[in-house]
Amino acid sequence: MNIVKRFGPLAGLIATLLTTTTLAAVPETFPVQGLLTTSAGQPAPDGSYVAVFTIWDDETDGAQLWKETLGIVVADGVFSAVLGRDIVLPTAAFDDGTARWLQVQLGTEPPLPRRSLDAVPYALVSRRLGCTGCVDAAHLDAASVQALVASWGFVHASALAPVATSGTFASLSAIPADLADGDDDTKYTGANFALSGQACTAGRYVTGTDANGLPVCSASSNQADNAIGWMTIHASAAAACRGSTASGGTGCCGNSVRVRNTSSALTCTQICSGAGETCDAEVSVWGRAGKATANGELVGSFYNYGCGNAGNGGSEVNAADGDAQTAGYWSFCCCRK
Repeated sequence: MNIVKRFGPLAGLIATLLTTTTLAAVPETFPVQGLLTTSAGQPAPDGSYVAVFTIWDDETDGAQLWKETLGIVVADGVFSAVLGRDIVLPTAAFDDGTARWLQVQLGTEPPLPRRSLDAVPYALVSRRLGCTGCVDAAHLDAASVQALVASWGFVHASALAPVATSGTFASLSAIPADLADGDDDTKYTGANFALSGQACTAGRYVTGTDANGLPVCSASSNQADNAIGWMTIHASAAAACRGSTASGGTGCCGNSVRVRNTSSALTCTQICSGAGETCDAEVSVWGRAGKATANGELVGSFYNYGCGNAGNGGSEVNAADGDAQTAGYWSFCCCRK
């Protein structure tokens, strides 16, 4: 029994399907429907058939652009199929609007005449956002773009140091040798005070420290200008006071030695009196100029060992105050309890 095959895309159905889905996403399949009849014009018998669908770039010849084999079911001569489910449709084939043709072959029967694919299948091109008069990078003026980038303060990637993108220690430049060895510790091997950038040059002496703990140097060669020499000044002052009969004689336990700032008008009598003591004498020891030590500041005390025994006669200095090191020409008051 000969069967006459007729088919055609259902434009109305296709349009409906695409219209209901385009807002969300353009589908990559489309349905077709055909009618199979006998030579007498009656519907073909119901049943299952194997159909081969192909798309071509010419109506009768040309190149095959796509192929898909599907099983179809015929009922009352009518069959339906959805193309592109198993083999993705070549959406790029519709980009330029060139005509395309659909061909169907049932089993071993000769292929049916090709049918042109009209507007609806070309809606697939919308997924590629094709447009007329589009502006792309080639249409932009490079100078204008650079000026805009500069006005916004953007930094070119090429201007960034490698460490900005790698974040690794190896991308740093000018790494000090002590760090370049890769360990996480630094050992100081310098001399003097090189680590802090402070050092006393030849012929200068450390006389104290500043507010930051750095050494203070003096050009004076006199021993009174260094820390050890200051202790000697204390001892000298105590010894000088010890030489006073009243201060160093019998009954003088706990007598004191106090600084007299020669830039002040206060006398030793006034200084000792302010401490509740009596001035016996004033002694001087040479030192630096520019005193800054407060009047009456206690720099040491001397005691007679075996108080009451003038022959024992020893003395000592204690309670040395670091502030006294900033004084200049040393003048001391011998105060008696």
